[in-house]
Amino acid sequence: MCVPEGSSCSAMQQCCGNNQCLPSVNGRGSTCVQLEPPPGGCVHTGFFCTPTCTACPPRKCCGNSRCQQLPPGGSSMVCVDKPPPPPKCVEVHGNCTPGCPTCPPRKCCGNSRCQQLLGGSSMVCVKKPPPPPKCVASGGRCSPTCTGCAPRECCGNSWCQQVWPLGLMCRQPPELPNVTWNGMRRSRQPPVLPDMFLERHEEEQ
Repeated sequence: MCVPEGSSCSAMQQCCGNNQCLPSVNGRGSTCVQLEPPPGGCVHTGFFCTPTCTACPPRKCCGNSRCQQLPPGGSSMVCVDKPPPPPKCVEVHGNCTPGCPTCPPRKCCGNSRCQQLLGGSSMVCVKKPPPPPKCVASGGRCSPTCTGCAPRECCGNSWCQQVWPLGLMCRQPPELPNVTWNGMRRSRQPPVLPDMFLERHEEEQ
């Protein structure tokens, strides 16, 4: 009686059909495997793909699996699943260390950037800090960003003012109090000169 395909076998047993007794994938004993796939067929993952002759190529594996020598340096070959392709970019907090001394860092996903860890050679992807606002809100510091640079622009109607001991800060302009004059409430604004006085002043000049 012959041993069917996929069953354990020994040197004293004969495998059915064109199967051959070869070492098992797990290294324990031997298994009857099919040497020649059916016409147009392929070898499934976990089965042997050992060439059928010395000069023959390995048997074709099904799907995305590939034929790999088992164990390394041995004569038997088996179909194994291909490892998933590496991601095109590294997620935040992922390792982006270059693969070789002259290689560039691995690309980080999105707006993150590759940054070296303090005191080490490893690099990780970190989120880029948000861009600074175009203007400084009231209560914020408006100190120049460099020596010789102008103070930073304040938002709205606030203006950059020296506040001791904090330095330059954006502050709202003081509100002018209202005053009562001839029974009417008026804002304390700069006096408006009559047109007659302005014309006479221009003639004197």
